Amino acid sequence: MTERTEICISSDALRKMPKLRLLAFANNNGFGQKRVDYTLSLPTNLELPNNLRYIQWDGCPLKSLSTTSWPSKLVELSMPYSDLEKLWDEPLNFPSLELIYLASSKRMIECPDLSGAPNLKEVWVNGCDKLTHLHPSILSLPKLSGLCVFRCKELKSLSCTTCSPSLRDVVAYGCPNLQEFSIPISKDNSHINLHLRSTALNQLPSSIVHLQNLDNFSFPISDLLMDLPEKYTKQIMLSDPNNHESDSVATLRRILPSPMFHYLKELKFDGCQSLTELPDNISLLSSLLVIRLHNTNIMTFPENIKTLPRLKIVLLCHCERLQYVPALPPSVHHFKAWDCKSLRTVSSSTSELKRQHGTTFIFVNCLKLDEESCNTILEDAIVRMDTRAKTQQLSPRLEENRNEECTVVDDDDGFLSEDNANVGKVCYFLPSRGSKLGGLFHRGSSQNSISIQLPQGSNFFGFIFYLVVPPIQPCNTGGDLDIRFGFECYLETSWGQRTHIASSSLIEWSCEFYYGYQMNLLSDHVLLWYDSQCCKQIMEIIRGRKAIDDDDKNANLEVKFFARLPNKEEVVIKECGIRWIYTNMEKESRVCRFKRSRQVFELEEKDLESDDEGEELVPPAKKFKNSLMEVESVENLR
Repeated sequence: MTERTEICISSDALRKMPKLRLLAFANNNGFGQKRVDYTLSLPTNLELPNNLRYIQWDGCPLKSLSTTSWPSKLVELSMPYSDLEKLWDEPLNFPSLELIYLASSKRMIECPDLSGAPNLKEVWVNGCDKLTHLHPSILSLPKLSGLCVFRCKELKSLSCTTCSPSLRDVVAYGCPNLQEFSIPISKDNSHINLHLRSTALNQLPSSIVHLQNLDNFSFPISDLLMDLPEKYTKQIMLSDPNNHESDSVATLRRILPSPMFHYLKELKFDGCQSLTELPDNISLLSSLLVIRLHNTNIMTFPENIKTLPRLKIVLLCHCERLQYVPALPPSVHHFKAWDCKSLRTVSSSTSELKRQHGTTFIFVNCLKLDEESCNTILEDAIVRMDTRAKTQQLSPRLEENRNEECTVVDDDDGFLSEDNANVGKVCYFLPSRGSKLGGLFHRGSSQNSISIQLPQGSNFFGFIFYLVVPPIQPCNTGGDLDIRFGFECYLETSWGQRTHIASSSLIEWSCEFYYGYQMNLLSDHVLLWYDSQCCKQIMEIIRGRKAIDDDDKNANLEVKFFARLPNKEEVVIKECGIRWIYTNMEKESRVCRFKRSRQVFELEEKDLESDDEGEELVPPAKKFKNSLMEVESVENLR
């Protein structure tokens, strides 16, 4: 039912539909809202057909379903945002039931005995504010794999005598009254996700200390973490200490050298309002791949973060007091600063570069970035894109083979995989200051498309695009937060032939901390974009046409851009432009015919001048040797 209406159902109305398999009273008003748009008149003794498999009943108005005639073949029961206080009084037999979803049922007081549902796999009662306890039978079910009770404000205890051997997920964060966790998880149950942050637990539960190889673990910042063994977990998310008088930074400084952190892959902080900085000894975490901070009061990063040898991803969201980001390790390929409203200074991170399948640096709504930092970010973007392009140009076959591989961030254990859609792309997104762009790009346009004559000669082998989008009003995405950019590319010959030759798109940029976030941009933002695979495709077509007709000197490249929100709404493109990428191996490329940024190209020009001065003095054999050394130096970037 999707339209607003009044529904009256008699007790036996549904029983008269013996072939009914799916019953849904649903409305899609968006994530995190009570999804009902109708009034429902129901009897208390509702009879359901026995062949019914799936029930979705958003905002069920009944307080109890104890007198309902339940179908024995039921597989899924979904009743989010309901007024239920309880489901039923006595144990019922549901031999086929696999899922119970009662999220945000604010009046739910108790979850019943479910021992009659031996095939139950998932129970979701998160956001049930009045729920105080769960029946112990739930955690003992042999096939139970997931229990979600997060943000159950009155939940005091999670306990049972035996634990499901199939258990993989226990999500109990944000339960401020949870004081007991007594679930005897077997040591053989590896790869578990166990979330106990933002709870009232004052001790490490004895039932979990013996575990190892957890996929994910969350807990308040505490000295108790020093008691956990090596390889306890790959990822940990920390919240504020239970004792609000504790010094989070000092506690972190004490616990980071402890065994549990030696092999940690991902370190996350969620809602740590007491955290104002990361301690310097974070440099001890030599296995760390990812740092995530959400809604913290951190003001700066330690300078020695650049010494973390394997760090690849840094995600900062709603860290509204953050002012400074130092130089990052050369291994970092994915950086996001989202709504960091005080961020002013960002240092260059391109002094050393490593080969990467794709690179994304995003500064969304970081409106206080000073002009010098904006210029630094733009220059870093050009350097990374030029380096990526020249690496591919010098060793195209090796680059192609690597792009075809399944890209994995951590080659040792396959812990994280890159987004395949971004393989071969280098993307930067930041607030637009406008003044620097004209000096970095060869041609610009105030529309959503640009047409430019192809450079003469064979010394160019790629291009970088930019586009500017205006402020975007809040858009509730109803799920993953993302924005899609793309372009279509056409080749126009001097005799009027127009051919579509390539297209590219980027779907990404989620906040990556929680769902239901509203997409918005508070000012103009600029996207810089290099796509190695698209460049290769276009250049092959251009060279092929030149081989057929070298007399066509006036061929144009036309590029049309688009930007689209998750709700499919098109975003206006205010400005776009293109920059050619030249090889510095040919004399022709040493002449800069366009206005360029002196800071970006100063080093390149010096190198080229020295090449010109010594060109006639270098014997052919030595030239060949030097070219091999140059290729080797590029390979070292990999």
